[in-house]
Amino acid sequence: MNTKMIRSTTLALVAALSLTAVALPGTALAAKSAKVKVTLKSNGGDFSGRVKSKSAICIAEREVVVYMQEGSRPNPTTDEEYSSDTSGSDGSWSLGNNRATGATFYAHVTKIPGCKAATSKSVTEPEDPFAEEEL
Repeated sequence: MNTKMIRSTTLALVAALSLTAVALPGTALAAKSAKVKVTLKSNGGDFSGRVKSKSAICIAEREVVVYMQEGSRPNPTTDEEYSSDTSGSDGSWSLGNNRATGATFYAHVTKIPGCKAATSKSVTEPEDPFAEEEL
């Protein structure tokens, strides 16, 4: 093999390796985030639920925010935050005894690296017929 041929083969190999090194990080960045689901259950206005995903990093330690829905559809950017909790290792969360009434509520988790955002179905709590009226 002559020197020119060795040099051109070496340059071609270096160029190919350089392109691979540049392409691999881009592939990692282009990876899709895992799907996430958040549920909202109401027991007389006491809210609880779960964060679910096939990816374990998307389940635990997620901030779950419960909003009061203002319009016909959930909109976390404009709806009023009601309360929040952090999901446990199994994805469960609970707001405890709050007895929310007279509004429509939903739960939301924001996206984090590797995990998509999710919004639960809305739950409407009727007015409490025994609530004291302000005088």
